[in-house]
Amino acid sequence: MIQVPGVAHSENPSAEGPGPLGRTEVWVLAAILLLTALAYSEVWSFKFVYDDSLYITQNTRTLAGLNRDTLAWAFTCFEDGSYLPLVWLSHAACVSLFGSNPAGHHLVNLGLHLLNTALLLLLLRRITGNFWPSAAVAALFALHPLHVESVAWVSERKDVLSMLFWLLATGSYVRYVRRPSWRSYGLLLLLFALGLLSKTMLVTLPLTLLLLDFWPLGRMGNEAQPWRERLRLGWKLLPEKLPLLLLALIAGSATLWAQRIIGAMSTSQELGLRDRFMNVLRAYWKYLELTVWPNDLSPFYPHPGSSIPWWVGGLCATFLAGMTALAVQQARRRPFMLVGWLWYLVTLLPVSGLVQVGAQAHADRYTYVPLVGIFLMVAWLGKEGVQRARIPRMVLLTASGLLAGALVTLTVVQASRWKDTPTLFGHALSLDPKNEIAYCNLGTSYQAEGRYPEAIAAFTRGIAVNPNFFALHFNLGDSLERVGQTDAALASFRQAARLKPPTILPEGRLAHLLVQKGRFEEALPILERIFRADPRTVSADPVHRKLILQISYLDMGIVLQSKGKKEEALARFRGAVDLNPNYGWAHGYLGTALSEAGRHEEALEHLRKATALDSSSPTLKVHLARGLARAGRIPEARQLLESLLKAHPGFGPALEAMGSLRGGP
Repeated sequence: MIQVPGVAHSENPSAEGPGPLGRTEVWVLAAILLLTALAYSEVWSFKFVYDDSLYITQNTRTLAGLNRDTLAWAFTCFEDGSYLPLVWLSHAACVSLFGSNPAGHHLVNLGLHLLNTALLLLLLRRITGNFWPSAAVAALFALHPLHVESVAWVSERKDVLSMLFWLLATGSYVRYVRRPSWRSYGLLLLLFALGLLSKTMLVTLPLTLLLLDFWPLGRMGNEAQPWRERLRLGWKLLPEKLPLLLLALIAGSATLWAQRIIGAMSTSQELGLRDRFMNVLRAYWKYLELTVWPNDLSPFYPHPGSSIPWWVGGLCATFLAGMTALAVQQARRRPFMLVGWLWYLVTLLPVSGLVQVGAQAHADRYTYVPLVGIFLMVAWLGKEGVQRARIPRMVLLTASGLLAGALVTLTVVQASRWKDTPTLFGHALSLDPKNEIAYCNLGTSYQAEGRYPEAIAAFTRGIAVNPNFFALHFNLGDSLERVGQTDAALASFRQAARLKPPTILPEGRLAHLLVQKGRFEEALPILERIFRADPRTVSADPVHRKLILQISYLDMGIVLQSKGKKEEALARFRGAVDLNPNYGWAHGYLGTALSEAGRHEEALEHLRKATALDSSSPTLKVHLARGLARAGRIPEARQLLESLLKAHPGFGPALEAMGSLRGGP
């Protein structure tokens, strides 16, 4: 057992907290959960939105469902620039249960949020013995519109899942404090580790446990003792937190390494320390402002860079320092103020932007845990005010009902904006017409729906806002290529490549388009550069990386064939097959090259594999027919082409191949 001699584990070590909920308390909890379910009642009809493609809709691993291979992959990948095996497994489990229907995925998020709400209420009641302020904290947590992003966005499963383990770990810690044992401490370590495997933001949990030691667990003495003695008692509690801090250090280091590897972390050259620090100060203030007045909430708030004046940072710093001083000054009389305020400051620190990851200034989802501290301050101050003012119960119930109604209304409105990507980023652009990220995500949503003219318009408007945004140029090139504007697409890919993104993905697309246009000499140096590069720099996304590499193998094979280097071309085609044995066109190119080299049996094996993998492609069937003809199997080739022409009358390549068979046996 990890226990500090001479330090009480609670004000009453034998106490197990209050008993089961009374009838009124059960009804209040049920009412909070019912109002929350009503506020989010439309999420079952919502679609997947941006970034859901990374986690679900275009992720072949999670789309395979929960199986042994997915389990092994989840514990070895850093696909999101984080180590989130439990999140990947939860998405895979949802695919196994609901397929790719977004309704089930959304309802799981909502179910976890409801469970977190109930656990938060029960935990606070257990450690404080006060039901009504605990219920107020739970209601604010459940219904505040700032938490919509964590609930209505499937990709933020990490928020609701990690919060579940946060609450369970804290409950286990309370059990350890009241009945110390190796078993309860081991359970605490396990739950903390599971939380870290869901989201690294849990690294601050050991510090929040130390805050709870101060209040309400009372392990640092009482208000009658001098501060020096209380701090001495607190220092003695640190050794039992060391295993937790070690886990937090490992998880935090792994995440920083992963973010740096994929290029998501801004360097000091890209975003200076002054700019980051000023944004941190403003973000701490902004979250409080949005808590009090949750207006103009957006899925993305662009980072202001160096545009924050010194005086704004100074005002924010003065406010934060003043609030901290007030909380310390009130710590003897109102210890919940110090605990709540420090909870907010500490839990927000990993996502405050001091270590900048991504391009956002702040994000609504980051408040899911930190606002518990603010709600705790508000609820216990409210309890004190109600007792002092002796407010009549009817007035109190009426005011509570009005506040709950206002929060439900705001949450319903905010949740409705997450029903699909066009609605979400259309709203973001109505708030900030210069939000280039919103233009980018709006355009990609149009791409996914095949609405290429609208996508082109969105990307073009985004480029007008920020001409140096690589993703806008790349996505514009993709859309232009799909509508046949290849020259314009080439120009966009060239511009994307010139902007030197963290990957060479645009160069791969540029080379592919040049090969399609027969401009082999221009494509060759680009392809050679791709194959010389570190594979990780091809794309941060492993799915895109694999796709662009296999296409580059095929393109290089085509270029080498044009130069008469048949064996080298075969090696490149084999490389494409090895990279993805389930890619039909790789087998098709390899089979055709083998057939032209006279290696007919091996060629037919790959050509048949190609048509089996991509049975809807008439072109691959023509390649198989030509391979059969070269192998002397004219009747089989003719039969295949006849059946193909019945399904696709007038298909030019099939007619041409049939014409070449005339005169055969």
